[in-house]
Amino acid sequence: MSKTDEVARAKDRALRLLAVRPRSRRELADRLGRQGVGAEVIRRVLADLARVGLVDDAAFARRRALDRMGRGPVGRRRLEAELLASGVDRRLVAQVLDEVYRGADEAELALQAARNVAARYRDLPREARLRRLYAYLVRQGFAVEAATGAALRAAGGPGDGEDGPRLS
Repeated sequence: MSKTDEVARAKDRALRLLAVRPRSRRELADRLGRQGVGAEVIRRVLADLARVGLVDDAAFARRRALDRMGRGPVGRRRLEAELLASGVDRRLVAQVLDEVYRGADEAELALQAARNVAARYRDLPREARLRRLYAYLVRQGFAVEAATGAALRAAGGPGDGEDGPRLS
């Protein structure tokens, strides 16, 4: 097979992958590599797709972050980890997260997230509700302080506020 044919086939594979969902440059490179496409061909395909705007890690990261936030509040740490796992450059991730979280109050986002799931735990004793809400919020990437405050407020019941039990 000629080099031109290899590039055309690889580009077709990449376009099919992009038709399913947006992907970062590294995600596309990894998938094409696992399908047996050579490194030089991958480099050429990605360069061609970037030239026409189909591979753009900044746009990918923004879209992924906004889509993720649209499904419910998530902490900055979680979103950072997801974008880094997709192969987006650390500096670009920081820039996108600064844009997405500009003006956001992490404590309020954490409280909203806690209230979204609090009903799941309503039949549990308050201490168990607190532990589960706190663990959920930390897994969602919220800072310890924000998770603690939100869990205490969302758990309800006696001892609301600063008099409540310590979670950390």
